[in-house]
Amino acid sequence: MNLLLLFALCVLVSIAFIRLSISAASAVNIADTPDYNHKLHDTPTPFVGGVGILAALCVALFFLIDINSDSFHKYAVLGLISITIFSIGFADDALTLNYKSRFFIQILVVFIMILVGGVALSDFGGILLNTSLQLFGLAVIPITIFAVVGVINSLNMIDGVDGLSGSVSFVTLLLIGTVAFIDDDRQNLMLTTAIIGGVLGFLYFNLRYRKQRYARVFLGDNVSMLLVLLLAWLLVDISQGSNRAMTPVTALWLFSV
Repeated sequence: MNLLLLFALCVLVSIAFIRLSISAASAVNIADTPDYNHKLHDTPTPFVGGVGILAALCVALFFLIDINSDSFHKYAVLGLISITIFSIGFADDALTLNYKSRFFIQILVVFIMILVGGVALSDFGGILLNTSLQLFGLAVIPITIFAVVGVINSLNMIDGVDGLSGSVSFVTLLLIGTVAFIDDDRQNLMLTTAIIGGVLGFLYFNLRYRKQRYARVFLGDNVSMLLVLLLAWLLVDISQGSNRAMTPVTALWLFSV
């Protein structure tokens, strides 16, 4: 599929789904209400940005599976864990879940990613005296869980300024897309392009500009957890294996940027 067309479609889908979600959230009063202590925004603001990103992801998965049916299993797993992590994030936004529940679901999601999706962190590259450090067997599971769960919770730590987390993720996605393009990794390039489109749809409602003096949607845990899960999936997927597009150390740099 043409990447420009996919990008445009995902931007429009993201905007459309977020706009509908804003109306629905307002009707049922699902919003982040200012408390003038930690939450200093002026009006109750829905935290439904993740709906647009999830919708854009579903568009990408549909085309990826249609183009390459052999990848159905892998991308079905990505869709399943994305919906799961989005749902637990949304529930946390709406109901304020216990942190133990959040961690349990996050660990379960990464466990599925490893054992069912086949995306795992087993090669750290030459981080130790230029000698490749590799993991084998069951050692892969706890290390991948530790790394990905840590990453999932990291984006929420910088959330607090309109557009900040989304913009940081946007830059990382652009870099991942560039690596995938150079390596001619068509599938990950399509996936990254779609997610970028979803993020831009979110930023359209989240950033402040002349005709929008305040954010109309917030990030929320549903967006932060979903976005970083997708970043972790992409970074691990393109930095592992014999045909990897970049070294694991480069993946760390891309995320840190």
